[in-house]
Parts: sequence; structure tokens; C-alpha cells
Amino acid sequence: RGIESSEADIQATICGWLDLAKIPYTISNADRVWDRKGRVRVGKVRPGWPDITACLPDGKLWAIEVKSRRGRMRPAQIEVLDWLAKSQAVVTIARSLEDVTDVFSARK
Repeated sequence: RGIESSEADIQATICGWLDLAKIPYTISNADRVWDRKGRVRVGKVRPGWPDITACLPDGKLWAIEVKSRRGRMRPAQIEVLDWLAKSQAVVTIARSLEDVTDVFSARK
């Protein structure tokens, strides 16, 4: 069975592939942020927004939510991904690089 990849490892692998494929993207970093006085600040990323937002060659928004094999979707993530899908974005829940490359290949 081997060692399970972390979400951070899966995300790094996906971002490396997006770079190689020359697909523009950004990472939504929703980690805690501290101000200069050491207090936690309210994040600026919309709750539930996907981990990676990319632009496919046909101009479609590509929303990629990265999860480990055992990772679960939070209600806000489900709501946002549904909203994006209804807005014609391509939505992918990626538990591996193959989940991303399969979606990309299917769109060619």
C-alpha cells in the first residue's frame, strides 16, 4: 500500500505539472495569517474556494480542490465547487496528479 501522499505533496506535484504544461494558475493559500502584533488576521480567501485556480487553453476556469486519499470535502467546499460548476467552470477534486491529467486529456 505504501505511504499516503499529503495534500501539500499532491498540490506541489499538480503545480509542477501545470508549470510544465504552461497552464496559468494560482494557489489559494487559506492558512492562518498573523499581523505585525502577532494576532491572527481574517483571511482574504473566500471560504471553500478551491486550492488551485487555473485557466485552461480554451479559456475555461479550472477549479482544482486537492484532497488526500482520505480527505473529506467541507460543506463550504462543496457549495463553492457546485457554484463554480453551475457557472461553467471545470471542477476537479484531485486526490492524485492523474485526476488532473485525466481531466485535461479528456478536454482535448
